[in-house]
This record gives sequence, structure tokens and C-alpha cells, in this order.
Amino acid sequence: MTYQKRSIGIRGPVSISLAKSLSPITCQTMQITRSTNGMSASEGKTRSSDTMGSKNFVEYGVYLIKGSINVFFSEKTGFTEEDSEVIKEALRTLFVNDMSSARPEGSMQVKEMYWFNHDSKLGVASSAKIFELLEYNEIEFIDGKVKYEDYDIHLNEEKLNEYKEKGLSVEIIEGM
Repeated sequence: MTYQKRSIGIRGPVSISLAKSLSPITCQTMQITRSTNGMSASEGKTRSSDTMGSKNFVEYGVYLIKGSINVFFSEKTGFTEEDSEVIKEALRTLFVNDMSSARPEGSMQVKEMYWFNHDSKLGVASSAKIFELLEYNEIEFIDGKVKYEDYDIHLNEEKLNEYKEKGLSVEIIEGM
């Protein structure tokens, strides 16, 4: 029996991008060891495969995630306004009770979300124009003592008011 590889395009109403850092980040590597072996060593080896390794981490970073909900795909799939509220709450609480060795409790958090609503199916501006409303300071990590507030993240009020006149509304949501 032979199998063919096929690529199937899946399109749904919700699209969320990868997180991108607002400033260059420094990825650091740390050597890790276990104090006890959880596995037996392989034949001919003195150590098991779980005793040593490395862990990569970012000391500090501020990331931007963009997303959108397509009204036309929502209608086709039955995605509702109620579903949209569930997505909004899931994003707001993204890192709550999500600790792991890679993300110790409290090390990551959602600070703010800008949730835009259009009063028409086609929207009052493209997603690209909406994304351009977000502005922030470029920060250089010189001594590693950067804070979220240093970025001065805000919406361009002048452009936002133009879109508001056409029917755009924005909700600024604080993360948990």
C-alpha cells in the first residue's frame, strides 16, 4: 500500500500570528543536570540519556501577537459572537495556571489587548491598517534593565479617531 502526502489548506474564522519580539532578544543557554537518574544507562554507556542537557531561555522580552476574526468564515463555520468572547478571555488569561520548567509561575503575562470591532462585515479598514495603529518606542537592551513601561505602547489616537468616525470601536483589555 502506498501513501501520498497531501497538503490540505485549513481555513477558519480565527487567525493568530506567531509572537514577535518588539526588540532584539538574547537567547541564553544553561546546562542542566539531574541529581538522580530516571533511566538506566544504555549498554556500553556510563550515563543515562536524562542526566545532562541544556536549556535555552530569554531573560526578558516584550512580544506582540496579532490576530483577526473573519466574519465570512465565521458565518460558514457557525462561529458566533459568544465564541469570540471565549477567544478573548482565553487570550487575556493565556499564562494563568500555565507554569512549567520552561515558564515558571509568573514569568510570562499578557499585559494589554486591543480588541477592535467594525460595524460592518467588510470592516472600516484592513487588518494591516488596524495593526499600524499600535505604536511603541524602539528599545535597546544595553544593561538588561528594561521594563514593559519603557516601550510606551499606545494607539495612534489621530488615526484611530478617523476610523472611529467610520464605525470602528476599540476595547483596551488588561491581562490577568
